[in-house]
Amino acid sequence: MDLSLTPANRPDRSMNPFFLVTGTPRSRTAWMARFLSHGGVACVHEPSINFRRKDELRRFVRQPNIGASDSGMVLLWREIAEANPDARFAVVTRPVMDVIRSALNAGIPIRDAERGAVATTKAAHELAAHRRDALVLAYDNLATDHGCARLFRHCLGRDMPGDWFDCWRDQRIECDVPAQLARAAANIDGLRAVYGG
Repeated sequence: MDLSLTPANRPDRSMNPFFLVTGTPRSRTAWMARFLSHGGVACVHEPSINFRRKDELRRFVRQPNIGASDSGMVLLWREIAEANPDARFAVVTRPVMDVIRSALNAGIPIRDAERGAVATTKAAHELAAHRRDALVLAYDNLATDHGCARLFRHCLGRDMPGDWFDCWRDQRIECDVPAQLARAAANIDGLRAVYGG
């Protein structure tokens, strides 16, 4: 993963600032990463799973023309805002029981599903309450042209092309949950350093 910075160690203001799409697990983050990768901007799915130190997080979020679609990073929103005051935030909300059901269906152990759903829901509400500029979307809005147009505009700073939602509407994109869990287990010390615990 390229964690390089602009020479001034700050985003070039003529470029798209870093954005984070976050919220609860099992809220279409893999789909949103692809949907929001457009016009020279890359949106990375779950990049935090690879971070080994806090400085990697700070370097990553200072880059222009990049975003993250990462449910766990909601727990780090304060650090992200401090590292990059220009960062944009979008929060996808989903009922906790729906998150847990979806996580169980994906093979995530019940204890992890419950803990993840509760912690990220709480952090998402804190983010939305403290960052009035954050876009808050209900999960169901991701199935609508209007909801996705709002997300696109908020994150990328421009209008969504007319046929973009139609191209992505029926695409079913999911991460390989066992592979994600294995990656997390392999980087457990790094995750503890970044997230604490």
